[in-house]
Amino acid sequence: MVPFRVEWSLITPMVAPTQPMHLDALLAWASVDQANGDIAAQEALPLARMTPVDAPERWVWKASRLRGDIVHRYQMPMFRAFEPWHWGEDFGRIYTSSKTTMTGGSGPYKSYKFLIEMIVVPRVMAWGVGDIDAVDQLLQRVRHLGRLRRLDCGRVGHCCVREDAVALEGWKERVLPVPEAGYYEVAQGIRPPYWDRHGHTRAYLPAGPLFPGLGETAAASGEQLMPRGCPDGRS
Repeated sequence: MVPFRVEWSLITPMVAPTQPMHLDALLAWASVDQANGDIAAQEALPLARMTPVDAPERWVWKASRLRGDIVHRYQMPMFRAFEPWHWGEDFGRIYTSSKTTMTGGSGPYKSYKFLIEMIVVPRVMAWGVGDIDAVDQLLQRVRHLGRLRRLDCGRVGHCCVREDAVALEGWKERVLPVPEAGYYEVAQGIRPPYWDRHGHTRAYLPAGPLFPGLGETAAASGEQLMPRGCPDGRS
C-alpha cells in the first residue's frame, strides 16, 4: 500500500457534477465491471482503509474526491419526455392531475427542453493510498468521467497513476465519517455506491465547491503535472 495520485486528461467536456465524485466510486464501478457484474466486487478494492476507533463500522477507503481546474462553463440543451417525477424536480411543482395517460406531442405534458451544465476540464486529479498497480489496471476500464457517457461526455484521453507522498494527507479530500476542521455536516454515503440513498448517514465534507480546483495540494507534489501519459510508461 503506497500513496499515489491519479491524473486524467479529458478529451471532451464533462457534465458538471451535482455530488462529489470520489476515486473509490470509480474503482468500485471498474471492479464490478471486471467481475462481470458481481456487485460484491466493490467490497474488495485495492485501497487502504481509515477506520474510526469509536465506530469501526464507519470505515472509509483512503481515496479522495476528484478535482480539476475548470476553464470554461456552458449549458447544453436537451429534451425529455414528460414524466411526473422529473417534471416535479425540474420545475418544483407537484403533479395532481387524475389523468393516467399523457400526450407527449402537444399540450401541457409534451416533451420539454432543459439545460445541462457542462464544464471544460483539461486535467482531473485524485489521491489515494493502495496497491498502485491494481489501481492502475482498474482505472484503464474507466473511459469517461461523470454523467452522459452515451453522449461521449467526459471522455478520458490518458490516465496516469504514480506514487506521490502528498496523498498521505491528500486522500482526506473526501467525505469523512468523523468531523475535521474545515468540514461541514452532510447526509451522504461514506462508501460506494454513493448514489444509494439507503446508505446515507451523517458525514462530513470539505467546505468549498463540489468540484474544486487543483489548488495548493497539487502544487505540493513538487513535480510537473503530465498533460499526457506517465513518465514511467504507465498509460
